[in-house]
Amino acid sequence: MPLLFGTMSIAILEAVAHGLPIVTTIHSGLPEVEEVGIKVPAKNSDAIAEAIIDLISDPELWRRKSINTRKVIKNYLWSEIAKKLVEVYAQMCS
Repeated sequence: MPLLFGTMSIAILEAVAHGLPIVTTIHSGLPEVEEVGIKVPAKNSDAIAEAIIDLISDPELWRRKSINTRKVIKNYLWSEIAKKLVEVYAQMCS
């Protein structure tokens, strides 16, 4: 996802939820990009191509990033988001 702006891409979360390493820019809105994929500069098609080639040509890199997706996606489950919101509201009301 060579994003130029945005806050959080659903497509990126869907890829991560399916255990797929990602290639995206700093504009993805996902703070854990380096854990689950490769971050590339915006508007740099050579960097995008290189990152994709790195992932598909290095099974160990792919495996590590894929394993990390299972850990990271837990932060984005609705049950976890709801817990965090309840905590924020409780802090605001106390």
